[in-house]
Amino acid sequence: MATPGTLLYTLKGSQPIPVKLAAARSSLLATPTATTSTQIRDWALDALLKSTKSSASTLILNSEVWTTLEESLQAATGAAQTPTLPTFSSFVKAYSGAEERDEALLRVVVGVSRKLLPNGIRKASLDAALESWKELLEASLKVFAEESANEEEQKEWCELVGLWEKNVRSVGEAGKGGKK
Repeated sequence: MATPGTLLYTLKGSQPIPVKLAAARSSLLATPTATTSTQIRDWALDALLKSTKSSASTLILNSEVWTTLEESLQAATGAAQTPTLPTFSSFVKAYSGAEERDEALLRVVVGVSRKLLPNGIRKASLDAALESWKELLEASLKVFAEESANEEEQKEWCELVGLWEKNVRSVGEAGKGGKK
């Protein structure tokens, strides 16, 4: 197992994503500490957020990154500093437009959403929260219009919509987001 310092160096370094994922997974498989789990969570969120800025990036649909993020959340402490709403918005757009959708990936993202999306929406402005809601609804139309969408995928997607709606509504009822 890598020390927290060695892990941080690997995650922040210029190594390719597969090397960083291997280091993160190795640390999570060993006895993960709150420090290493938090480092891995923050790295994964940052990598996913950066991937939203590149139209050529496929990282947003990488199940290994999302699975690593989900596993890191079990022992991570503190709130994530990386904005999560843009990542989830980018995921729903990419997932709904993918030629082949991965139901297992959707299940993992819904699990991550349960833990990170509420805070991500609360931290966003009301305009950003409503824009993300619009993007989710547009993506939902694509997912449900596909004949290949099976019952399990629709169930997972509906859970994601319900979670999103509940949190956008709470921001709307409060009359503001966390940011001005």
